[in-house]
Amino acid sequence: MFICLLPVSLATLRAQEAPLLESLLENAEEEAQGADGFLELLEDLQRHPLAVNNATAGELLRIPFLTGDIAREIVRYRKRHGRLNSVADLDSVPGISRELTEVLAPLLHFRQQATQTRFDYRIRAARALHIPAGYRSTDPERRYHHPLYLHHRLRLQPRSGWEAGVLWEKDAGEANWFDFGSAYLSASWPDARMEWLLGDYHLEAGQGLLLNSSYGSARSIEGGQTFTRQPFRWRANRSSDENAFLRGLMWHFRPLRKINLSLAYSHHALDATLAEDSVTVRSFYLSGYHRTGSEVRKRDRVTETLLAASIQGYFPGGEAGLLMLNSGYSRVIHLNTRFAKRRFNHLSAFYGADLERLSFRGEIALHDGRFPAIQHTLQMRSLLPRFQYGVLFYYYHPDFRAFHGRGFGQIGASPGNELGYFLNLQLQLSAAATLAAYFQSARPLRIWDQAPAIQRSQQIQLRHRWGKARLLLRFSQREQTVHLEGGRPALKNEQHRSARVHVDSDVSPALRLSQRVEFSWSHPPADPQRRTGFSIYQEARLKIGRKLTVQARLSQFDVPDYADRLYEFESDLPGSFQNVLLNGRGTKWFLLLKYRFVSNGEMALKYREIAYPDLSELGSGLDLISDNRKRDMRVQLQIYY
Repeated sequence: MFICLLPVSLATLRAQEAPLLESLLENAEEEAQGADGFLELLEDLQRHPLAVNNATAGELLRIPFLTGDIAREIVRYRKRHGRLNSVADLDSVPGISRELTEVLAPLLHFRQQATQTRFDYRIRAARALHIPAGYRSTDPERRYHHPLYLHHRLRLQPRSGWEAGVLWEKDAGEANWFDFGSAYLSASWPDARMEWLLGDYHLEAGQGLLLNSSYGSARSIEGGQTFTRQPFRWRANRSSDENAFLRGLMWHFRPLRKINLSLAYSHHALDATLAEDSVTVRSFYLSGYHRTGSEVRKRDRVTETLLAASIQGYFPGGEAGLLMLNSGYSRVIHLNTRFAKRRFNHLSAFYGADLERLSFRGEIALHDGRFPAIQHTLQMRSLLPRFQYGVLFYYYHPDFRAFHGRGFGQIGASPGNELGYFLNLQLQLSAAATLAAYFQSARPLRIWDQAPAIQRSQQIQLRHRWGKARLLLRFSQREQTVHLEGGRPALKNEQHRSARVHVDSDVSPALRLSQRVEFSWSHPPADPQRRTGFSIYQEARLKIGRKLTVQARLSQFDVPDYADRLYEFESDLPGSFQNVLLNGRGTKWFLLLKYRFVSNGEMALKYREIAYPDLSELGSGLDLISDNRKRDMRVQLQIYY
């Protein structure tokens, strides 16, 4: 198997782009695909870097891994010493390490900022070449419609401080060619210290217990995002996720240099599944698909009206704030709690400080004044050189619910009914080697069954760079509660382990080769035999001339049980990514082409195929495929200046 670790073909525009994005995104081990706001933001910053000598502290916070304290240090440094002339000058700014300088380099420019119009239009289309059973159904209530996926996005910045955007989308199988639409208009007046946004937007506050990004806060061994969250952040909606944003007006004002005020109003119709009484909301329908009659009837079943007010204050080395949130619904909401109601009130206090060897951040939130949720982080830079560790503690009352909040380590789940902690360790062994590890332990506060309550997961990782090659070694272990026949719980949790070896090699400035092998194994409580699985891929990234890049990957996998599933981060069209779930025995390959036909225009084409030789059909129900392979094609055109 290791002899097979030889390249096939693949491409990249810049040597640092792919490792940066992959290291930040692939740790979210959840099957996901789409234009995530985090990835959109990074790619936008790479295309239009921030003018570091003109940006305010708030504008610098567009960079997701930059803390408020460092943003303010950059502004203070400019006032005391004048312009920053190059990346090397960042080393003189207090709090910026050499590693952070390397990450910031492609996201900033040091020229004098010139006011100019910016225009960005993107159209993306996708089509599955296999035909699920839903397209052949003769039942009007169960029939899928046109199989083409279509996505448009237009962004316009007519002048400095102003921006407008429009997005519309049709999912595969939907009959309405304009099934989903989103738009926004934002403006800022630095002299008046005021900003506002009208339309669709996202808010994040504190630790994300009440307001968080749609992608949540996946646990990551990198640790940066976990311990450097900003006190309050907003951004326009640029994602086609149809239910995870606010729709209305957001206003931000700085009456004093160290005081920020924010007000938000949202009125948004959400998809929902109703209970048998046709009045109570049993669950929110989050997929965004409106293909069949039953899916169409779930559309816009409940209207949410939200009011939010926040005040944040800054002091030397830290910040603190209060957030008040009131949300009402047009129907009664009953989601796994003892209470069914239409109106919810939340109050939270968030805080943070960056000291010489210690940084801490936290949030304390109350649901209806009674049910608390607490999350606190502490990061230490110890007396030992190049060693730091952080710990995150959280407590979510069983009846705490915040529909726009996300629990730690959750992609789409609201915090509730959990107590746990997360420990992260980072050791810089040398200039080229880094050792990292995390340990998480959590248990439900209200036990619904008799299964073992404590869930643990841990991971240890070594990164090493020598010359133009990079090596990653990773070992992971997690626990899962299982039930035996008849619903009887096992006496102990099931242990799942995996080990990964990943190598990147820059053969030349235009060619990168990547190889990965990952094994998984587990010991089911009721089965004496051990289950084992593996995945392996070979990849090459090649830039041909100045206009064409080619990326390809061949993967093989054999994972006998869904419980032992593996995830593989996969590059996709610009602005999107995939974390592909691997289960069963099969082969997967894709080819991704990017062609810059003009200086401000790019086309991308991706073909992917997954084959399962042991099966004769895939899926079930309306998604049943009478074949043992899935094939799809995606194409995108983007023009910007």
